[in-house]
Amino acid sequence: MSSSTRGTEIETCGDGNRVSNTTGTSGRRRRSQRVMLRLPILVKAAMLEGTAKRARGFTLVVNAHGGLLESSLEVADNEKITLVIPYSGREVGCRVVRSERTSSGLVRFAFEFGEPMCKFWPISFPPEDWSEVAS
Repeated sequence: MSSSTRGTEIETCGDGNRVSNTTGTSGRRRRSQRVMLRLPILVKAAMLEGTAKRARGFTLVVNAHGGLLESSLEVADNEKITLVIPYSGREVGCRVVRSERTSSGLVRFAFEFGEPMCKFWPISFPPEDWSEVAS
């Protein structure tokens, strides 16, 4: 769900909070500010034959709409995956946007949540555009 207010679009996050989308100086809109965060993560995906595959990985960059991570798990563009933060048990479903193999043999992939998740990442002081916006 989204609405516009004076050039700023406001979306309701899946966790009940709101996040604003602003236009940067380049004129292209970033849905939410990126934060560099190296966080251990468990990546799970379902195979066509009904089995599950999983691997550990780590995030590189995150935001309220998704992020970028590296893992040994082979994933395809548009594949549905689940991310789990091992120490908290928090998990969220998302979609692989783009993937590529790195020179180190890992798979680096961008992913997005189905809806903004402002409080999924364990960040004490998130960017201002992740904050709750007064209605």
